[in-house]
Amino acid sequence: MDWNEMPALTLDMTPPMFGASSSRMIDLQLMNHYTFMHMTGTSCQHDPRVRQMWVYDVPQRAVGCEFLMQAILSFAALHLHIHKPDDNKMKLLSHHYFGSALRMLMLQISSIGPQNADMAFAASVMIQFQVFMSWKDPCCHGRAVYKPPIQWLEMCQGVSSILKSALSNVQSSFMKPLLDAGPNTISGVAIGPAAPTSPASPGPPELYEEGFSLWGSFLQEDISDEGVSLKKTFDLIHSLYLAYTSGEPLSASRRRLLTFPNALSATFIALLRDSDPRAMITLCYYFAVMKLSADIWWFNGRPEFEINGVWSILGDEWKMYMAWPMKMVAEAVDIPLGPPNFTRPFTLPDEVNAPHPGTRKMLEEAARLMV
Repeated sequence: MDWNEMPALTLDMTPPMFGASSSRMIDLQLMNHYTFMHMTGTSCQHDPRVRQMWVYDVPQRAVGCEFLMQAILSFAALHLHIHKPDDNKMKLLSHHYFGSALRMLMLQISSIGPQNADMAFAASVMIQFQVFMSWKDPCCHGRAVYKPPIQWLEMCQGVSSILKSALSNVQSSFMKPLLDAGPNTISGVAIGPAAPTSPASPGPPELYEEGFSLWGSFLQEDISDEGVSLKKTFDLIHSLYLAYTSGEPLSASRRRLLTFPNALSATFIALLRDSDPRAMITLCYYFAVMKLSADIWWFNGRPEFEINGVWSILGDEWKMYMAWPMKMVAEAVDIPLGPPNFTRPFTLPDEVNAPHPGTRKMLEEAARLMV
């Protein structure tokens, strides 16, 4: 049967047990689930070569590569944990395999070459997907004051350094279908700030689309290093929106969204770490653009979570610039008008009823390993 003629399948979140609950049986169950995910998922159905790569080629290489095998098992365990939050066994397995895969992959950094580059590349891509999806981890849910997703952004940048190291050795490997899957995505945006991230001829950044113009005009007034970093990030987000509205293939737009964190500057991330309202508002436009691809399950709910979280802690003087992001998540709210006063330091409120991924233990451990 041709890969283009695969029958429609449904994903059962409660796969059958294969006998005694041994580690071997658990690993087999996770591998079965991983394969089923990629056979039924929508993320690679546009290109049968990419589906064959994930379903067949990657597991084949993992048989003799422990860090790649750990990444596969971690990917499947996290997916099951998200959809079965009350399964304590899957919770432990998800965190165990993620930490194990990350530690093993970090050991490969100094020795990436032709002998292991394709496996390191595949494992890095899967770990980056897991980092992106980690906000859905039931263990990271709680009610506290919203904080920007710093660990997620830093982890994405750390993993992208491995992708960059391995890229030169995988151009003709079994990962080639992924490299060929979209313009300036894996081979460009995914490997760092210097990569091309805009669609062809997006127009001058000053010509912002409706919804972007108010905040874009505000950012143009600041010519400091911080202001330049903020505007550069905002212009990149604007280009993501233009790529989507210009009719770029959805697969390419989704990859741009996934690899966006790798193009962020250290200055912008430092501003986010300080909960700078300008950086938080700018990032909200990224999540608003993500709303255009809400049919992808790991995107679903993320724009609402982040945009509403930022709204909950912003002062009224900033909220007029949140009109378009709030519109994209369909929140009917009163937008206060008036210019912001940025002469005072911004501090978080003591308590706000906004969902927040708690202590983010999994990402904090991973971020320490990246140092």
